Amino acid sequence: MAFNSNLIDITCIPETWIFEHYLMLDESLEGQEVKICSVFNNERTPSFTLFVSDGRYFYKDFSSGNGGTALNLIMKMFNLSSEEAQVRIINDFSTGKNGVEYCSQFNSTKPLKRNKYHVEYYKTRQWEKSDAEYWLQYGISSWILAKYEVVPLENFILANETGTKKIEFKRSRTYGYFNKGKLYKIYQPDYKQHKFIIVDKTYLQGTNQLKRNDFLAIVSSLKDGMCLTSINIQMDWIAPNSESTPLTKEIIDELKKRYKNIIVIFDNDKTGKMWMEKYKEWWGLKTCIIPFAKDIADVCKDFPESKRNIYEYIYFAFNNKTIRTDR
Repeated sequence: MAFNSNLIDITCIPETWIFEHYLMLDESLEGQEVKICSVFNNERTPSFTLFVSDGRYFYKDFSSGNGGTALNLIMKMFNLSSEEAQVRIINDFSTGKNGVEYCSQFNSTKPLKRNKYHVEYYKTRQWEKSDAEYWLQYGISSWILAKYEVVPLENFILANETGTKKIEFKRSRTYGYFNKGKLYKIYQPDYKQHKFIIVDKTYLQGTNQLKRNDFLAIVSSLKDGMCLTSINIQMDWIAPNSESTPLTKEIIDELKKRYKNIIVIFDNDKTGKMWMEKYKEWWGLKTCIIPFAKDIADVCKDFPESKRNIYEYIYFAFNNKTIRTDR
């Protein structure tokens, strides 16, 4: 089903998606450095590098001297202005096209070297007062944290594939998300550059706690889901690794067999609304926007008196009705 590209803003499209699709990378960008053959010149020795700086990916092509952001790359590849490049990206994002018609004229862009990091070591610690203060502001109690296997971490170490470079992280509020005792994600709420570190991208958050209720919500994050649990809404929920990591058709089809109704509740911002629209058009799922704040967790934190209203918005969305969204 075609998606309405007019609903997309360029800021909603991850820069990693731009690099991955136009360079036809065979692996997602997750913080690792990538070196490939130039897309601007024929060369035997790879000189085109993707790297992270200040939390963003950039490129540098040493064979041509070109470099910059993802948008700069598309401008250079297709000889477009900034505005034209944005339109190109939005249209290709809507239809799933990549850069094959451009890159095929040069060497294969399959990465030859990846400096990918993994969690080599971590150490858990006991809960502290500051942890309780952080989670309780969202209404998330200790039993909910235990149910969803959220555990505080003392520290953890990231290492590259060869073990020649290691980075230790040690911050007061760092949490490990576990699946049956196995770490699948690290959450650092106070560190924007590496707020989430995904260890196992295959695990769908909330899967182990499903109760086979009649209704299911697909939410933005584990924290949003735990907030739904805290206000005792009688429905199951799951959370992909991010809003921009859509569930596959196979997963959606299986969920439709198990549940009477499914609703998508993503963030109340451009990106969240865009991806909710995708789920609606692709899979025919119902969507729900919770007003008051950016997401469910922030509603629970900033407008605790409105927590029970979340149930009303979900109920009306299930029944194709609307209610006032005034604060």
